[in-house]
Amino acid sequence: MIPFLFIATAIAAPEGYKLVKETEDCTLFSGPVDKNGVAPMFAECHWPEVAPENLQAMLGVFEAYNDYIFAIESCTIVRTEGERTLVHQVQNAPAIANREVVVWMEKIPVEGGFRFTWKNDPNEPISMASGSVRAPRNEGYWEVTAHPETGSVVFHAVTYDPGGRVPSWLVRKFSIGGLSDVMKQVRGLAVKSVTGDDESP
Repeated sequence: MIPFLFIATAIAAPEGYKLVKETEDCTLFSGPVDKNGVAPMFAECHWPEVAPENLQAMLGVFEAYNDYIFAIESCTIVRTEGERTLVHQVQNAPAIANREVVVWMEKIPVEGGFRFTWKNDPNEPISMASGSVRAPRNEGYWEVTAHPETGSVVFHAVTYDPGGRVPSWLVRKFSIGGLSDVMKQVRGLAVKSVTGDDESP
């Protein structure tokens, strides 16, 4: 499994990204820091026990991402326009105010599978709870394709700026640990959906 990850991430990881963490089934990268102190994150995984169609079905339910990702407290569909869906998310993190965002989400076919994208729309109004902060940037994707031998190849990219007065070094620290936790959680839920065994932390 590990040799596959080394070979594939050398191809898949965006240019300029550096390796920040390796787990049993995932390799995590951090991209160049922008002017606001935000670094994009990228993960590549091989999950041999997860059939791609099962994970694709799970990730295609945009209003249920709060069930998959621990940092999302709630998801509400605002409206659908053609192939894309506008979703209002409330996000939480330790020691800071809740963040709220509206993102356009879409399922896009790619060779061998699907990509599930999202990008925040700063021009869409939000009715926010008192004390919440609107996150100025939240975009990324999940891409799920069939591995040539067994299971799924999973790419996950995310760029997130929480806004407010959160030190950039703290954002980057939580980004690495948070990405690793998200990959474990999603993998565990995908396994549970097939076998009934919960492998999430």
